[in-house]
Amino acid sequence: MNETDKAWLAALIDGEGSIGIGHQVHLVENQKRSTFFPYISISNLNRPILEKAKELFQSGCITEAKGVYTFITKKQQSIYKVLKDIKPYLIIKKDHANLLLEYLEFNMINFGAPQGETHKEYYIKMRKLNLKRGQKLKLPKFYLQKQTRGLWISKEELERLYLQEELSLREIAQKLNVSKVSVWRALKRFNIKTRPKSKDTRSKSTYRAWTKEEDEFLRNNYTKMTDREIAQALNRTISSVFGRRWVLGLRK
Repeated sequence: MNETDKAWLAALIDGEGSIGIGHQVHLVENQKRSTFFPYISISNLNRPILEKAKELFQSGCITEAKGVYTFITKKQQSIYKVLKDIKPYLIIKKDHANLLLEYLEFNMINFGAPQGETHKEYYIKMRKLNLKRGQKLKLPKFYLQKQTRGLWISKEELERLYLQEELSLREIAQKLNVSKVSVWRALKRFNIKTRPKSKDTRSKSTYRAWTKEEDEFLRNNYTKMTDREIAQALNRTISSVFGRRWVLGLRK
């Protein structure tokens, strides 16, 4: 997307668009569950304008009702990329964009985790931003899942702790009151290169017993990840991971 397209799309969203977080309720195993999702929508009488917007987003669909066309996209990756590109040109919707980018980054770090109170808080903040003058906030009933504690930290802060202060995964986890796995996932999500193994692994002469949390992580991921990746995530040696798999009867 060139600078002209970025400025054009930002102006279109400022004037005719909406940046938000949606909420739906689904039945999962006969239980109601709240689902939150990001979206950007634009309404206009001119379909070609929305066709161009769709082309720039590389996602979404266009619908028509009573002569008014509406473009909407809910694809997180394209929303994140486009908002990053057009944010400098936004005026009216800049606060909305900043909040949605923060929400999307939280989702990236906690990918796969149940949606819970944090998602609800972002949803309410966005609803407040989108209120019209004199309009009162009316919230739906939420059906939240039990949410495991995740890691919320900026890339800059994580780089400072890991690369500049050279804290280990365990030390960062203790500092932030999260698991080492959460720290490792954040490193991967932000594409922060891990340090040489000698700086981040335990001494070979020191034995550290496997915890229930580590065993559970191994059971859940040994078919999805290599022993090397698991070793990095758990701050262990590859041979330790291999040996533990055999003890637990986890064969690839």
